[in-house]
Amino acid sequence: MAASEVTVSRERNRERMLWLIAGSILALSAAIQAFQRMPGALDGGTMAALGWTSVAAFGVAMVVAGLALWSTPGPAPVMRAASVSCVALGVWAAAVAPLVLRALASEAASGADALPYVDAIVRIVLCGIATGCLARSDVAAPWRYLPLIAFGVVVAARLSTQIPAQSADAQSALLALYSLVMLVEIVATATLAAVAFRLARPRSRSTVVL
Repeated sequence: MAASEVTVSRERNRERMLWLIAGSILALSAAIQAFQRMPGALDGGTMAALGWTSVAAFGVAMVVAGLALWSTPGPAPVMRAASVSCVALGVWAAAVAPLVLRALASEAASGADALPYVDAIVRIVLCGIATGCLARSDVAAPWRYLPLIAFGVVVAARLSTQIPAQSADAQSALLALYSLVMLVEIVATATLAAVAFRLARPRSRSTVVL
């Protein structure tokens, strides 16, 4: 086997391993989210710990997925943009946003109220870049489109909760809508895990010319 073929094989094995790790962590994050929503006698501290673990797991999974995207088939500039935005999303979700929110909350800063909106904008921009670029990759359909679809559904579900609720019936409907949004987010995370596992599978054999 030529040295170039060995290098390509190692790169592909590394990419597959990264996708497998990302998929496993995303599946764990989805399972934790589902466990949080189950009726039970979990105290507030346990719920908070589970919530932090789920967010941290999602962030780590995004970083790992970003590293895998760097060598995923597709136009190089597009995949580089997807990789960088995915890593940035993971770092933001797992580290930057929680630390900034905690700092502002501890100091009772006036900017604490604006942070959720900043957080949402950053996530939407980074997710949009990552999923949009993946949709332009050489990954087989429908897998390359599923993250973009999941992203759009989550954004639409989140925006629907911003409708003002005046009456008691409207407030009850809004609470039910919040529960539906949580379910949508769990399904979306599980969908990302499924895509990652699919990308971890061996590609069809082809001749590589370098």
